Amino acid sequence: MNGNKFSRVLARAIGNEVDLFGAVRLWSPAFEDSQDYGAGMALISILIAALFTQPLGQPGGLARAREMLADNNHPRGQSQAALLLLQDPSPLAAETVRRCLRDRTQAGAFAALCAGIVALADGRFQEELLESIGSENPETVSSAIQALAAALDDNKLDRLGAFLLDRKGMEKVRLPAARILAKTGRKNAVAFLIQVLEEPADPLTKPSRDLLVGLIGLDFGANYAPWKNWIDQRKNHSKEKWLEEILGVREARLARIEGELENTRIKNRALYSQLYGRLNPAEKLPFLHSLAVHEDPSARALAVQWLADSLAEDSLRREVGAGLLTLSRDASPEVCRQAILALGKWNDPASLNQLLSLSTHEQPLIRGAVVRSLASLARGAEQNKNLTVVLAALNRALKDPAQEVVVEAAEELGALGVNSAGPVLVSLLGNNPAAVRKIAAGALERVAGMQLLDDLLIHLNDPLPSVRLALLGAISRATVQPAGLAEVDSLRLQARLESLLLLDNDPGVRSRSGALLAQLGGLKNLPGLWKAVKGDQDSRVREKAWMAMLVILARNGDVKLVLDWEQIIAQEMPHQVVAYLSAVEAQWPATNQGQRNSRNLISKALVARALASKQWRVAWLALRSLPAHGSHEEARQRLGQLILAIEMALNENAASEVLSMVVMGRLFLSSNPEMQGRLDDFACQASALVPPTP
Repeated sequence: MNGNKFSRVLARAIGNEVDLFGAVRLWSPAFEDSQDYGAGMALISILIAALFTQPLGQPGGLARAREMLADNNHPRGQSQAALLLLQDPSPLAAETVRRCLRDRTQAGAFAALCAGIVALADGRFQEELLESIGSENPETVSSAIQALAAALDDNKLDRLGAFLLDRKGMEKVRLPAARILAKTGRKNAVAFLIQVLEEPADPLTKPSRDLLVGLIGLDFGANYAPWKNWIDQRKNHSKEKWLEEILGVREARLARIEGELENTRIKNRALYSQLYGRLNPAEKLPFLHSLAVHEDPSARALAVQWLADSLAEDSLRREVGAGLLTLSRDASPEVCRQAILALGKWNDPASLNQLLSLSTHEQPLIRGAVVRSLASLARGAEQNKNLTVVLAALNRALKDPAQEVVVEAAEELGALGVNSAGPVLVSLLGNNPAAVRKIAAGALERVAGMQLLDDLLIHLNDPLPSVRLALLGAISRATVQPAGLAEVDSLRLQARLESLLLLDNDPGVRSRSGALLAQLGGLKNLPGLWKAVKGDQDSRVREKAWMAMLVILARNGDVKLVLDWEQIIAQEMPHQVVAYLSAVEAQWPATNQGQRNSRNLISKALVARALASKQWRVAWLALRSLPAHGSHEEARQRLGQLILAIEMALNENAASEVLSMVVMGRLFLSSNPEMQGRLDDFACQASALVPPTP
């Protein structure tokens, strides 16, 4: 054989994935008779090596896949090889699958191919699978049943029905046929099973009946007639209606089984809790280690909970931490998450390293838990040592592709007081889900600074009231020093807050806006605040607007403006004028003589308004706050006001207050000696009201 011819053979073998071993058997005699035998065998050796070093799915990978399928020591590799062979469209791959399915000695390869057929719903190998249902190996029969039920065409189904109804056939073939028919759930398969019941003496009558009961959820007993009647009533059902009925039964059964399973798990957890409570301290840790490898995730979750509680004991911390490290890589996401959260309570380098390694986990749920635990470590006893590393990890999490992880990282950075989280949190206020915006706005209440004021004002248009409310809190934090605001920013902020106070549709937002105006508002906001006080608003809104007015007027220190507003309030809300003057007087600064003189003017106005509205106690308190000295005219006026208050107090039998006012009134007798007798008379009346001492 010349070199060119062999080159073509080699190229065809590599390019078309011919049967390599068949090619070797075919060409070896030719090489033996030729002068090129040595070179030819060397080339075949090269071909074999090349094919076996090709990755799966590449030209030449077929031979490797066949060898992997035969390797019973590596079940995972067998499964991969089975899928590769089933997905390969070449005739050689299909022939390889057929040979493996007929070879009953390779149980592992057979099971892997059957699992692949189920996964791909591949119906090409039904003939080989039908031949396998008579095998002596129960595992082979079970795998064949699963594969046949997944992709059985009507012709093969009828053939299985014929097997089943052949009462002279072998039971070891008929029983698998019945199980396959039941697994398909098709109407004609059920009809075959019902026909078996026609002969009560048939050994497959009871197994078929059991399969029918499991399939349709009904049991008509051993009598054939009701079963026949049931299937006849459904002979005109469409495929969709039939499947709807069958699936309904299966869903109900599944729900029942899942409920029973959950009840069993609850009982088991209760028993574990009782047992754990009765163990002595030396027995608890071994019990927790055994529970940590339990097959039930809920039991492992209990182990996490108890291990986390045991971290408080110094003597057990190292062993408990090791258990949590293992559970932090649990197959159950929920168990894994709980273990990761528990690691945040263990200030140890091993815990920090584990959390950092899990920060790139494929599941966002796990990465979010890692972020929270890292922040807990940063707040722990070794925060100075951990803070730098944790902050770097949290800043990386701000760029995570999962929105919930970004929110978690930003919130934790905010809780740690890291101002760099502010811009990221503001960016989350855009077109994101409501839950994300709420968390971001809440975190901004802890980290917002003046540089974010423009963005915060823009996002006050958010449709969610809770977001707007949190943003107002962030504005309050950002402007904690109002003196640092530029005038233009201050005016813009005041206008926006007044707009929210008057126009927002949420009472909580309006109330918070009023409270912020007390902190940041100016004289220009007084008309708007007064409008909110008079309006048909929620009581909280009116109260906050009223308080904001009082704070602004007291902070401004213009007594003329206070008295002007007294006239406005007296005209529009006369019942509020005394409360207005009392509140302004209480908040009025009095650090210098000028401020004290201004407050005295407010007190005098308050005395007059209180007496006019018969609120003598308010008038008495205001009179006491005024200085005792003054002009002759002021003394006469003060004494006259005291006498009016005394008369009102006597009408209410307030003896002690009357006596106190009489004592004060005597201070002004030098300017009003004619009032001596009247004051003495008031003193006698008050003394008569005081009960005698036993």
